[in-house]
Amino acid sequence: MIEKPLEDINKEDIEKLIPDKREEGRMLEFKLELKIKTDGDKKEFIDDIISFANAIGGDIIFGIEEEELEGKNTGRAKDIKPISGWNENTVKLDIHNIIRSGVKPTLPIHVHPIDGFEKEGLVVLVRIPQGLFGPYINTKRTSPFCSRNSNGKYHMEIDEIRNQFITTMRMPERIREFRAERLSKVISDDTPYPLLPDPKLVIHYVPLKNFIGLIEGKQITFNSELKEKLKSFGIYRHNLDGLLSRENKDGNKYWEYTILFRSGCIEYVDSYKILMIPRNHQEREIFPIEPFITNFVEVVNNHKNILRILEVEYPVFMMVSLLGVRNLKIDPDKRYEHYRCERNDLILPEQLIQNETEWNKGIKEIADLIYQSFGMEQCDRI
Repeated sequence: MIEKPLEDINKEDIEKLIPDKREEGRMLEFKLELKIKTDGDKKEFIDDIISFANAIGGDIIFGIEEEELEGKNTGRAKDIKPISGWNENTVKLDIHNIIRSGVKPTLPIHVHPIDGFEKEGLVVLVRIPQGLFGPYINTKRTSPFCSRNSNGKYHMEIDEIRNQFITTMRMPERIREFRAERLSKVISDDTPYPLLPDPKLVIHYVPLKNFIGLIEGKQITFNSELKEKLKSFGIYRHNLDGLLSRENKDGNKYWEYTILFRSGCIEYVDSYKILMIPRNHQEREIFPIEPFITNFVEVVNNHKNILRILEVEYPVFMMVSLLGVRNLKIDPDKRYEHYRCERNDLILPEQLIQNETEWNKGIKEIADLIYQSFGMEQCDRI
């Protein structure tokens, strides 16, 4: 695939494929034409898409002519032949409609039309992520499973299909095990820095593709460039898990810390900065819910920027927990005396963030659940 964020790929990147004699591979395929008009064309197009999703993802570039040798394509880029008959909006709409109706489960592909070439028309780059909920099937075929290797597309064998199903089914369990293990360390004070006593806010972010990579032994390399970008977030020193930050101190106890795991997962634990629970005995029962929500939104947006710097791929699980909050009330006013939390630990349901546009929705659902845990209907501040 072209090793750049999709939105940054431009005309010059496509033109460079020709003098570089770029070759197809497991993560890259060239197509001279975009054929999606007939039912047969659509079936073949869907096969191409899911073969990438059921392997390790990659790019298909439409509008590239390949070199030939003895009448056969060599897989090496020869010339740019922009396709005609579509504009940027219609080609996106047509491709997304075909994938939406012909692929199960839902597969979030990305379509990036590029123009400005000498010949009129578009080069269309379709980026397919590695499938995280597969195996993906072509609903328009009786033999619906395809994957991809270095030789191109092939139909999957029964054992390979079975293994993908098992991996997919176990993934939620593995993520919950990770969360449970990390929460048990916080609850038992087995943390990299000593924190103020409960209550505590704990947020975990798990990018699914990175989590699969961790299982397969793949890790992020924290090079000097990456660490420099992370300095503004206070993430500055190594530990066994990855990179670590801490902030503010009250005596020999810290307010918060952040761990950036080598897998791309993030753990954030706060015992005062975001929660703002008064530390004097008289006001210890108060949970200042409105300023908490404001601070919560700010910290999640900071973490979203960290994930962007790491160039992690969506979807991402966001998991929020509030520990040690039983009998806290949201307002010192006696009118709201019954608005108390009845549970000691709030382990809120996972939020699956499918893309950058879904963060606000996930934050809103978490905020509503927190308000409901204290007896109110919903959060009106988001």
